[in-house]
Amino acid sequence: ALTVSTVACHHTLTELLLFLGGRANESEPFRRMAGVLVSPKDIAEIRRLNFGFVTKTGPETVGATLEGDIQPTDVSASLRAQGRKWALHVLEGPHAWCLSAAYILGTVVSSTPPF
Repeated sequence: ALTVSTVACHHTLTELLLFLGGRANESEPFRRMAGVLVSPKDIAEIRRLNFGFVTKTGPETVGATLEGDIQPTDVSASLRAQGRKWALHVLEGPHAWCLSAAYILGTVVSSTPPF
């Protein structure tokens, strides 16, 4: 969930930069007065990169088409495998606590040590 919110925030800020940069570059006097450092060429490049991500890199990473059809890719499969491995690593502590609790509960209830 954190990754999704991070990507959503990044995309929103990129859209905001494109909008504000485009508006600031409409007026040369305003641009000079406000000290806008983003040129129209920069805005065009950011827009091109953003479009490329939305149309090519994003669907390849997610493993779905722009229409929402599932289309697994090597990248999405690799990311899912890494996610499963990370999830097992994160859950290692709770698993250990549960096993310890089961061991303690089992020895207390049976009133005999297992060894």
